[in-house]
Amino acid sequence: MITPETWDFPPPPSTLVSDSVSVEDASCFIKTHHFNSLVSVTLPDCVQVPEHIKTLLTADCEFYQVKQLPLAELVKPDFVNAFVKRGKLLALSSNARCDVEDSFMFSKEGNLKLSVQPETYQTLGLEGQTISSKTSTTHDDRVCPSSIAEYFQTRAGLQVKLCAPQSTTVHKYSTRIPDLNSNKPDQVLEWIGALALDCDMDKIDIDSTCSDMELPSTVILWNGLYSSHQIHIVFQSLVAFIKDRPSVPWVSMNVQGFFNTTSCPGQQHYTVIIDHQLECTIHKVTCR
Repeated sequence: MITPETWDFPPPPSTLVSDSVSVEDASCFIKTHHFNSLVSVTLPDCVQVPEHIKTLLTADCEFYQVKQLPLAELVKPDFVNAFVKRGKLLALSSNARCDVEDSFMFSKEGNLKLSVQPETYQTLGLEGQTISSKTSTTHDDRVCPSSIAEYFQTRAGLQVKLCAPQSTTVHKYSTRIPDLNSNKPDQVLEWIGALALDCDMDKIDIDSTCSDMELPSTVILWNGLYSSHQIHIVFQSLVAFIKDRPSVPWVSMNVQGFFNTTSCPGQQHYTVIIDHQLECTIHKVTCR
């Protein structure tokens, strides 16, 4: 018999850091997070979401999964000339645990980063030295994303699967919207998370913007492989959205990365909240 205590695992230790920043500073922060997997947008006091916001991370956001890809393929001159120098390549190991397995990531700047176990490191005989950075080259927008799939299939003989991002919308027609000034950051984040999970919002204890009123709220969730550029487009759309909606008290965007990437130490994810004064608050949660 398995005792209940066996499964009573405590949550991983985490740290919440909140910073009030301008729209420009928030944009710069978003651009530093290159690998993103789950994005949710919260729109309080909103039911009718503009169609262009609904499709921000589904239209033309497909990505490819390549089975058993040898890393040697990524450094071949033909591949580098065709896709790294002329395009913006974003790639990473899938279903890999970087703490116990070898993994890699390829950023849009053309940097290949390896996360290897001590045994692999010793086998490769790598030296821990930095290399000088090179100036970026102009990217060619005419490079079609599907051409990389054709390259791996025809030139390398690899199995390639086209993957489409997933989207879910949650509507709540009677919610008490938290006031940003009278609630602690963790209370606001708890409310945002509960709404995204379609929980019973009556059980969430918050100080509301309108104490006697319950208003509709909407959350849009996307799941895929997204670059910092795509996330920044969502952020810009939310800034424009709240400018045009006087009734909406604030909007938020929650972004989670891949747990197996080495680009953001501590498995960091963040939430950006934008109010009507176009002041942004970035809540960064880091699991240790």
